[in-house]
Amino acid sequence: MSKWEIISLVDYHRTLIDVEFPYKFDIGVTLSETPEWLKDDSISEYLSLYHRELLKDDEIKYILRREYEATALGERDTEWQGKTNLSKDDVSFELIKYTNMSLWITKPTAFGFSTVLHFEYANGEKILRYSFQDRKIYPHHRYVDDDLKKSDIKNANFISSKILG
Repeated sequence: MSKWEIISLVDYHRTLIDVEFPYKFDIGVTLSETPEWLKDDSISEYLSLYHRELLKDDEIKYILRREYEATALGERDTEWQGKTNLSKDDVSFELIKYTNMSLWITKPTAFGFSTVLHFEYANGEKILRYSFQDRKIYPHHRYVDDDLKKSDIKNANFISSKILG
């Protein structure tokens, strides 16, 4: 059994107000500041030029992440209660999407992501196993410059925990 981590690179150029990091949501997703190791060439070389530049210029300030244990990518999550079977990596991605949607329901802003990275911890290293693009949630232009505050994050935590009941 290996330790895995899924990370979404948050596209949000505003500052989160009064938020203490890392912030752990009750559904197991953590909102963190972007760690320096993500900017390492051995990882960023697999990203688009756009995302490499954003990381290099400290424009990607935040990430949503979730750690889980699995023997391999695609391992079925026996605890998942949905109608169809999902893998542990798919469940982790769904939880990150629920967290992002809960933030948006709480307060529509430009906070969102499109790039998702899956890492395996092996021999003391983080190895990027795969990455993909997802469709980002975009707010109405009136909300693009709105800030998220600590109270918004707490409300989103409440909402995300209720979504999964």
